[in-house]
Amino acid sequence: MKLDPSGTVQWAQVFGAANHALAESALAIDDSGTAYVTGLEHVGLRQTVFVASYDSTGVLSWQNTWNDAVGGSDESRCIALTGATGLYIGGDFLRSDYTAALIKYMP
Repeated sequence: MKLDPSGTVQWAQVFGAANHALAESALAIDDSGTAYVTGLEHVGLRQTVFVASYDSTGVLSWQNTWNDAVGGSDESRCIALTGATGLYIGGDFLRSDYTAALIKYMP
């Protein structure tokens, strides 16, 4: 959701399918007003990382999900922009214990 300085909604978007529960963990906005959001998506008993990009008018530019090959539950917790070269997402993998995760996207 994008608000103007007076609090009026400029645009609002929903990510994901009707049968998937989502939770947003972090948001970053670049100098052009493009918004990047990351979080977790529940698909059955699994959690996967999702990331999406919306332009300054609220149009979805791209989206992606990620879960490693082991198939446990993965969750993003933070996002950082690297200028024009991409973005990093930090989080964790849940197997028998938590393991730190770092994912680099090059949109």
